[in-house]
Amino acid sequence: PRDPGLNNDLGYTLADRGEQLERALRMITLAVAAEPLNPAYLDSLGWVYYKLGQFELATKYLERATRLRAGQDPIVYDHLGDAEYRAGRRDAARAAWETAKRLFDERDEDQRRPSDRDVLEAVQRKLEALETGAAPPVAPLAAPSEAGAAR
Repeated sequence: PRDPGLNNDLGYTLADRGEQLERALRMITLAVAAEPLNPAYLDSLGWVYYKLGQFELATKYLERATRLRAGQDPIVYDHLGDAEYRAGRRDAARAAWETAKRLFDERDEDQRRPSDRDVLEAVQRKLEALETGAAPPVAPLAAPSEAGAAR
C-alpha cells in the first residue's frame, strides 16, 4: 500500500479512465511525496487534476515534469497541451503539442514504445484542428459524479 511505483501506476490508470478519482489522487500524491522529482509521478498528478477539471493545478505539475530531463517525453507534452488548451491558452497548447511531435520524431525506432504512435497520431490531429480553427480533440474529463467525488 505504500509502494510509490504501484500507487502511481494504479492511480494513473484510474485517472486516465476517469474512475475513482479521489482514490487516484491519494495514490498519486503518495507517490509524489515519496519521489517529488519523478517526472512520471508529476505527470500522473497533473493528469488526475486534468481529469478533475482543475487545469491550473494540472499545468503546474505537468510543467514541473517537463523541466526534468526524464520528463522530455511526448506523452507528458501531449498531456500538457491538453491542459493548456482547456485552460484557454491556445498558443501554449500548440507549443506543447509541437514539442511532443518533435520528441517523437527525434526518437530512434528502437526507442519508440507502441503507445508513442498513438500519441503522435493524436497530437497531429490536435495540431491540424488548430490550423483549421476547429477545436482539437483533447482528452475527456471525468464524469461529473467522479469529479465531484474527489473534491
